Amino acid sequence: MKKPDYDVLIIGAGAAGGILGRELSDAGLNVCVLERGPMYETKDMVMDELRFPIREDLLWATPMMGGMTWRPDARSATQKVFPRLTWWLDGWGPGGTMNHWGGVSWRFEPSVFQALDVWGQVPDGAIANWPITYEELEPYYTKFEYRFGVSGDADQILHGPWRSKPYPLPPLEQGYATNHFAKACRSLGYKPFPMPTGILSKDYQGRKRTGYCGYCQSFECTVEGKSNARVTELREALQNPNFTLLVNRYVIQITMNQPDRVDGAICLDEQGKAHEITAGIVIIGTHTFYNSWLLLLSKNQYAPDGIGNRYGQVGKYLHQHPRFGVNGLFEERMDVHIGPSESLVAINEYTENNFDHTGLGFVMGGYIYGARVAGSSGLPIEFARDVELPPGVPGWGPQFRGLCRRNLQPVLSGALQIDRSSDGRELYHL
Repeated sequence: MKKPDYDVLIIGAGAAGGILGRELSDAGLNVCVLERGPMYETKDMVMDELRFPIREDLLWATPMMGGMTWRPDARSATQKVFPRLTWWLDGWGPGGTMNHWGGVSWRFEPSVFQALDVWGQVPDGAIANWPITYEELEPYYTKFEYRFGVSGDADQILHGPWRSKPYPLPPLEQGYATNHFAKACRSLGYKPFPMPTGILSKDYQGRKRTGYCGYCQSFECTVEGKSNARVTELREALQNPNFTLLVNRYVIQITMNQPDRVDGAICLDEQGKAHEITAGIVIIGTHTFYNSWLLLLSKNQYAPDGIGNRYGQVGKYLHQHPRFGVNGLFEERMDVHIGPSESLVAINEYTENNFDHTGLGFVMGGYIYGARVAGSSGLPIEFARDVELPPGVPGWGPQFRGLCRRNLQPVLSGALQIDRSSDGRELYHL
């Protein structure tokens, strides 16, 4: 039997692929990572709102690949995944989706790992306990936070899971709007705290701290103050002689030549030429949708319904982390767009099993946080695209332009209480 080309083949150079590529090559294994996007460097990044979050250039795969489609069943017509699920934008190039993430770095709470025991099964659901516990995973949460540089203050987090070490960096400085939100939370009896983020509040491991420019969410950081797998894990892994990163390699099939064992992958290069690469271990880390797509596409005589799909579960039970927001308009300037998009505060009195669910009809919970910008980055074009329109104001023309001019600075998103004033205007108290 021919010796495999590599000990480990990893498909995707994002969060999963970057971390595993470094870990396994550091351990002495011969590792190859395949990335469908091109190689680029921090010098290629600019603060260009039109290029990145609007036209989704360079950092997103969707424009390059034409977008993934889906069908609810075999009889239905295909539909575009994007923009139906707008918060599942995929990555393009080393670093993957981490290149345009905002940096929020939560830990799951211990109850999540025993979800079935804590909540029981829901109708037509598929809740299951994790095969590991929070206690077993905790050292790796800590390792991630210190490798990437996470800023936060665990002592301020009410109901936060126990941890073996504090965050490596202090929390980000909060802006005027965020402090406004925090003050409102305290007045209602809640205990707000700075959200932990993978954005450097101080210089760290050779990288500069954030400049509080505001170009974080939907952008690659121009000074590397926002952490991602490209500027941390992959940069270190590339120093290992036993690590190979191949870019512009689009994987179309996982190969199997014996039952219950995969042995490589077939990929296309820039010219569309096919290459087969073999390995003793194959790891798929290509984003939720593409993981399922690739497994289902790799049908063969040993896996006629797709690899890992013996019970028909691959691609089912998609779990998104939805976000619901309310915009508030203030008389004073809030300037939410200034500073990192994730320099927010949150309350977690309503996460998981930290509150009474009697009669609510749902399980688990979520964070309430603010003050967030309108749009992913809150810059002018995104603001104009995403801001909620008052009654009678169209999305174009002089009224719309006036709305944008007046409200770019005073608007913020978060948890709001809505009252009615004497003259009929809606006042939003945060």
